[in-house]
Amino acid sequence: MRGRGSEEEMADFSVGLEVVSEPDQPFEEGAHDSLDPDLRHRLISEAAFELYTQRGFADGFDVEDWLSAEAQVDHLLLNPQFSANRSGAPKA
Repeated sequence: MRGRGSEEEMADFSVGLEVVSEPDQPFEEGAHDSLDPDLRHRLISEAAFELYTQRGFADGFDVEDWLSAEAQVDHLLLNPQFSANRSGAPKA
C-alpha cells in the first residue's frame, strides 16, 4: 500500500504544474518610496546645523533647531514638488 504523499503520488500530482516565481526586483528597496532612517537623521542633522549657523552659532536652541529641521525635512519628503523650490510654490 502506498503511503499518503508518496513520491509517486507527488510526481503524478506535479505533472503539468508550472512553477511560478516572483519577478526579479533589483531595486526593491526603492520601490516602496521609503527613506532609510539613518539618511533621514542625517538630513535633519544637517538642516539643524544650518539653522545653528544662520543664528551665528548661538547656543541654547538645539531642541528648537532640531524640531524645526525635522519639520522641514519631513515636509520636503512628503511633498517632493517643493524640494527644488524653497519659496513654497510648486515647480512648474
